[in-house]
Amino acid sequence: MPELPEVETIKRDLESKVKKRLIKSINIFEGSERLFIKKDINFFSTALIGNKIDCLSRHGKYLIFSISNKKYLIVHLRMTGSISINPSNSPMASYEKIRFNFDNNFSMSLMDIRKFATIDIYSNLVNFNQRIGPDSISHDFNPAFLKSKLVARKSSIKSALLDQSIAAGVGNIYADEACWDAGINPLQKAFLLNDDEINRLCASIKNVLFESINNRGTTINNYKDLLGNSGYHQTKVAVYGRVDKKCLRCSQKIIKTRVVGRSTFYCSKCQEL
Repeated sequence: MPELPEVETIKRDLESKVKKRLIKSINIFEGSERLFIKKDINFFSTALIGNKIDCLSRHGKYLIFSISNKKYLIVHLRMTGSISINPSNSPMASYEKIRFNFDNNFSMSLMDIRKFATIDIYSNLVNFNQRIGPDSISHDFNPAFLKSKLVARKSSIKSALLDQSIAAGVGNIYADEACWDAGINPLQKAFLLNDDEINRLCASIKNVLFESINNRGTTINNYKDLLGNSGYHQTKVAVYGRVDKKCLRCSQKIIKTRVVGRSTFYCSKCQEL
């Protein structure tokens, strides 16, 4: 699943391509039914066609297109979603679900192999922002906020970090990487973390996210950027996917386990429980 760094990479590449562009028409392709959350295509067409994209932003794993009629188009790529920019007369791409045609004869397409990606429209962002926590590279994501969310949390710290109401944008890869960077075992009960550990963890979350953004994201399976290229942060990861390989800090073998159904990687020496 594209996490914060991957979605940020797409957002940065996409912004100059779509900003101030008028949406002339929308093409819907077979298998797109699951894209639309509680609304049908007619609603989307009415809300979007004939309007411009004022700007593009991101919150957690969500892309947010601000539309000139004061609506917000919100896209979540989920497991295998990707976005590309092509001439509007391009043939339908493999797994293409929806195409937004612009006034410059180019279009933005959303492809999705597993059909989990979603799009929605909001009249304002108040209700949307209530669903998720602060973006994990924002100033609002800080040790005080993190402590307030972990103090009564009886689950593991890995489970807590996957909760988007706590660490919006953090997923499986960066939860493991942040825990390793902070020297905290991902199996540790969240409420047991002391102030120093929370400070380290908060800093580590931001460090690993910014590092991955600089490396254009991590491609483990499906993630591609706007040009169809892989990220290269997968060559920099410390623990994720490195089971039985040597820890980069102490040379102990990396352990693999499962937390809330997710593969989890850590060093038992550097991240003592």
